[in-house]
Amino acid sequence: MQPSSDSQTGQARVLQFLGQLGANEVWLLQQASTRILVAANDEGQTANLMARAFRQAHVTGLLPNDNAVQSAHASYPSLQFINYEQITDEFTILLALTHDDTVFAAVADACQKTEFFAETGEKLGTIYVRDAEKTADIEPAAQQAAHIDLLNWLIEEERHLYSAEVDTLLTQLSEIRKERDQYKNQLMLAERQAADQARQLKLVTQSTIWRMFEPYRKLRNLIHDFRNRRKMLSALPSDGGLIASRSTPAQPSAIQRPTPEAGTIEHTLAMIVGTPEPHTTFDVLVFSIIDLEARFQRPQQMAAHLAAAGLRVFYISAVKFLPANDKRPFVIREMAVGLFEVILRSSSVPSIYKDTIPAELQTQWLDELDQLLRQQSIHTAIQLVQFPFWAEVVLKLRDRTGWPIVYDCMDEWEDFPGITDAVVAQSTDLLRDSNLVTVTAQVLYDKYAKQTRKCLLIRNAVAFDLFARNVMPNDIAAHYSHPIIGYYGALAEWLDYDLLIYLAKQRPQWTFIFLGDIFVDVDALKALPNVHLLGRKPHEEMPLYLYHFDVCLIPFKINKITDAVDPVKMYEYLSAGKPVVAARILELKHYEDVLYLAETHEEFLEKTEWALAEDDAHLQQKRIALARKNDWHHRVEQLQRAVSDFYPMFSIVIVTWKNLDLTQQCVESIFRNTDYPNYEIIIVDNASDDGTPDYLKSLTTREDRVKVILN
Repeated sequence: MQPSSDSQTGQARVLQFLGQLGANEVWLLQQASTRILVAANDEGQTANLMARAFRQAHVTGLLPNDNAVQSAHASYPSLQFINYEQITDEFTILLALTHDDTVFAAVADACQKTEFFAETGEKLGTIYVRDAEKTADIEPAAQQAAHIDLLNWLIEEERHLYSAEVDTLLTQLSEIRKERDQYKNQLMLAERQAADQARQLKLVTQSTIWRMFEPYRKLRNLIHDFRNRRKMLSALPSDGGLIASRSTPAQPSAIQRPTPEAGTIEHTLAMIVGTPEPHTTFDVLVFSIIDLEARFQRPQQMAAHLAAAGLRVFYISAVKFLPANDKRPFVIREMAVGLFEVILRSSSVPSIYKDTIPAELQTQWLDELDQLLRQQSIHTAIQLVQFPFWAEVVLKLRDRTGWPIVYDCMDEWEDFPGITDAVVAQSTDLLRDSNLVTVTAQVLYDKYAKQTRKCLLIRNAVAFDLFARNVMPNDIAAHYSHPIIGYYGALAEWLDYDLLIYLAKQRPQWTFIFLGDIFVDVDALKALPNVHLLGRKPHEEMPLYLYHFDVCLIPFKINKITDAVDPVKMYEYLSAGKPVVAARILELKHYEDVLYLAETHEEFLEKTEWALAEDDAHLQQKRIALARKNDWHHRVEQLQRAVSDFYPMFSIVIVTWKNLDLTQQCVESIFRNTDYPNYEIIIVDNASDDGTPDYLKSLTTREDRVKVILN
């Protein structure tokens, strides 16, 4: 839901006020001990904005009556709201952020009833501050750091405030252009049909048999006209009657995608994918490693962000299968715009870490995939293989279609527990025979680059916008005492449980929270009173928990497997600016300037204490900037550039002279109907004077593949 113009104006005024605060005022407002009471004549928007600006402080909204309080709490359930009669001495600062004189008068009256407040400010932001909390001798460096931190936040907030409105306008413009193009196409088709019918009619009327039957047609028309007149006469009403009106047929309503339920995989995917502009380049067949609904990580992120880039993505399940007696060749369901889950048939559920695909099942799946391609009109595609189990199927599918194979090798499978030699051998086949191999870590690149046709390092990343929007005040973990040492991800063999038990025992006053599926025996860890294993939570809730973490952990064992891991959670932790204490695995050494790395138990404990004591706003911003540069959108763009090399560049040359409308139809038709990924359009205009040059110039600003030559 986009904010109204009035709401945006109010937010802009508050942001302007915050930008005018002095360094000492900002420092006070950012302290964890500060309790801020925010009075405004809105429905809680200003209090919410202040809570996001000063996340360390405790922010409460002040509204005139209980109805306003209830309405605001419904919109912002994580915030507290009170009315004028409930002001107490627990608050450090009261801000009246409004131009409404009525509100100012009411706030002033309320402050007079509580003598411990003294007025110190002016409109737009009258400030009432308790004398005991006034800042006098605060360290100037701390004030300046707090002020810079707020100014950085204001810049980002104003960008988001207006970018939503710009995005809405661009979306509306895109819809208008689509509708215009549809009407143009319909008109062009109708004109062609009319011309064809006119030519056919002319041939008929010039024929000999048409001229022979001319008298008969005249007689038939007279009889037909007479019958119509009789029908009209009989339809007239009798005296005093009414002529019934003919109802206009109802127009079909536009089909709208239902809003997915919060906490579901569909909701998470919808938040990432959004409503992208579709691109008719290539489709993507993802031969998956995990279920789309499993713990959200690289496989789902890549699929979702490919769909967000406007590509159609078909996520072929390696976990779900139709029973053999099901008559359907496959089941397909759209999980988000352009992202489809595909379920094939199988008499049993194979173990992808142990089994290879029998020849008979290979043939069956290839036939089912062939039906999928025809049904969904998949003409040009890449095969994105996430696990070597699929090797024989994708190699044979490439023989049939010529579609390139991209093997996304995301782990060191040779040393991975539970994987058979047969599956490892298939990984070797894919490394050798794939058109492109992508790897997640430098260790994997160094090992496999020489075994492949082409190898590309595409590290993991973060859905930065999703986290930036949602790491904000909430009460999802408010009942746990601080400091909170947090971890989310699988509780599997690669975690150092001896280390975690050691930390929890050494610091019983710390709270340890672990989120994620449990795959090993964790009874000894679970038995500790300051350890809380909360299980797996929806991915969209991770930013809410992350807000409460004081320090984030990556407590991996150090071995061959973890040395080849680029943890997704590291980028997600950094997106909130949080201090991270991690095992000194090879891949994390690239980020030692923003992480606390440790090898021994004692060093891990010491680094965690350093992280808790950290007070460095510049380092926090450095982490956030690093995460922003490592967004999944950037990873998908990197993959798209590499894939374009599979397709030789070809040029479409169009020579124009006047006739702007025809030129537009021609160019837009190419964009709509060309699914070849790598082409350019060269338009040569021969001194048109009807607006064609202006159109072509505007085209080059929005389409990189268009080159214009104006003679």
